[in-house]
Amino acid sequence: MSRDINVLLVDDCPDFRALVRHYLRQNAPDVTLTDYDPEVQGLPADSFRWSRYDLLLLDYQLGDGGDGLSWLAELRDKDGFPPTVLVTAQGNEYVAVRALKLGAEDYIRKQDLTATRLVEVVREASRGRSPAAAAVPSVNKTTLQPGPEETVVRGINGYRMMRKIGAGTQSRIYLAERLSDDLQVALKIVAISAMDDEDVLRRFEREVNALERIASPHVVRLFDQAFADDCGYIAMEHLPGGDLRERMDGQFDEDVAVDWMRQLLQGLAVIHSAGVIHRDLKPTNVLFRGADTLVIADFGISRPIDTDTEHTTEGMLLGTPAYMSPEQCLGDSVDARSDLYSAGVMFVEMLTGLRPFRGRSVAAILHQHVHEPIPRLDATLAHQQPFVDALLSKQRADRPATAGEALELMQASVH
Repeated sequence: MSRDINVLLVDDCPDFRALVRHYLRQNAPDVTLTDYDPEVQGLPADSFRWSRYDLLLLDYQLGDGGDGLSWLAELRDKDGFPPTVLVTAQGNEYVAVRALKLGAEDYIRKQDLTATRLVEVVREASRGRSPAAAAVPSVNKTTLQPGPEETVVRGINGYRMMRKIGAGTQSRIYLAERLSDDLQVALKIVAISAMDDEDVLRRFEREVNALERIASPHVVRLFDQAFADDCGYIAMEHLPGGDLRERMDGQFDEDVAVDWMRQLLQGLAVIHSAGVIHRDLKPTNVLFRGADTLVIADFGISRPIDTDTEHTTEGMLLGTPAYMSPEQCLGDSVDARSDLYSAGVMFVEMLTGLRPFRGRSVAAILHQHVHEPIPRLDATLAHQQPFVDALLSKQRADRPATAGEALELMQASVH
């Protein structure tokens, strides 16, 4: 006889815990969810009975409760420790690599989470622990699982897979080697079966189209893209230098923050000149080529400037709340000035070590973007306040019209 799948969700955000509970209650009645608030309950004691759970959903950033990866490293060898899926609002392929090396089964970005994806992940990851899950047909991962290091993935001729370095809801990213010249690339693969979802196909095509139209030292390079037998793939520049989030261990020296902001605006100027709006600028989408060349990546939800705002499912947000412009928060149309707002949020974070708008729930953060006054910088950074005020203006008409104008305004703020 089958039994329920027991899932433990460790997350410091009550809104997200409620969302996961709602998704599972409506779509997987055989799944029993237990909430765990890391800020209140702390790291589980040695006596914690892990064997009660078939799956652990573990947040990457646990608020005052710590770091999900640190938890995973400390707890993974406990008796009965269940398969684990890392869930994060701010991670990227480098976080995914660390999670997988620590033994995580999978990795999900919160902004990509849907009810269908959640149920799929729960059933697949818990398969080895739960008799109930064993009866569920497996998800076809033919094109998303690499074989031995020297294996060329079926249908993708010309590339040798080396290792998995990232995962999204419908894609996998591998470090691969191009056989013609041994060039290492980041190979993003989406199964053809996933492209039955029009939104998945549309995002794949958008990313390709955006990268084909943009040539800048501050934008990730596209080397190749095609549809193979059972997948679509994009071969992009591999950037092992990490991302901006990984370097945000407190505030930067002002000169470093200004230099990186200048590079970010230079990249945006080229992106916007090519007729593209990024729409999801955030530290994990800003990578580094070498030690200090900033590179903008991940154009999955970008769109051409001259298109109407796409229709989205009611309640869906396109973007990451901490970095979204007021118009994005309100579900209004966006233009290049929305990207400039997001860049402004990152600039404040680089200068001060803190995002200008913070809250314990998505709703609280969105409200602050729309209604709360722009925070004041301390006296040592007061000369940057006019520039910050311009980029973070609530009304887009009060922001610089272009990244070029923003660059000129920033120059006027530099000592």
